[in-house]
Amino acid sequence: MAFAQGENAWAGAEMARDEINKGGGISVSGKKLKIELVRIDSNEIQSVPDATNAMERAITREKADFVIGGFRSEAVLAMQEVAMDYKKIFLGCGAADAKLGANVEKNYDRYKYWFRVAPLNAPGLGKTLFAVLGSIAGQVRADLKKETPKVAILARR
Repeated sequence: MAFAQGENAWAGAEMARDEINKGGGISVSGKKLKIELVRIDSNEIQSVPDATNAMERAITREKADFVIGGFRSEAVLAMQEVAMDYKKIFLGCGAADAKLGANVEKNYDRYKYWFRVAPLNAPGLGKTLFAVLGSIAGQVRADLKKETPKVAILARR
């Protein structure tokens, strides 16, 4: 939560909660329920074990019905395991590693509680980024006043 991704995700969750609750909440089995948020810092950018401990705390101590979050792929892969152990819905909204979805394909019964809300998986995200770069290439050339700008692509394997 100490980084922009966490702060902005929290602000968005609060806005959604307020809007949904103002409208009466969500309907579950014909009963209207208000949304309650629990803020837990996963510290996943710094520590994968902290992230798994945060997931465990959200489920066991805070009694979360489902979890939304995750940013760093390595941490989210580990958090996914904890959520699946408890059979809790986990809506991923940051990590792009294709293994997250592949887990569902390989072992649906275990991973059926995982959903990728955003972004695309890593290969899809890469394709999208290159498509966007292609569509803005003319503007980049004009802004830099170079016909062939030099672009560096940093990637992890």
